[in-house]
Amino acid sequence: MHLGITYFPRLVSPHRSKVCGLPGSGKSSFCHELVSKGSKESLLGATWTHICYDDVERALRVDETTFNPETWQEARAKSLGS
Repeated sequence: MHLGITYFPRLVSPHRSKVCGLPGSGKSSFCHELVSKGSKESLLGATWTHICYDDVERALRVDETTFNPETWQEARAKSLGS
């Protein structure tokens, strides 16, 4: 029996969230879990993507062996989408 109800999935506009915490507190584990379960189960009606600042910074510091504030700032801007 059709009740004349049409289901439209909730459309979610792009949203950016930051996860902050002490080193070793589980930020990356939380994000990986959110991406793996959230994408499969459409958690909160969204598709999740994890952008890891450490990975972005590592890719930018290919030949650097010491801390470079310019590289840090560039990695921060890229990972935050600025």
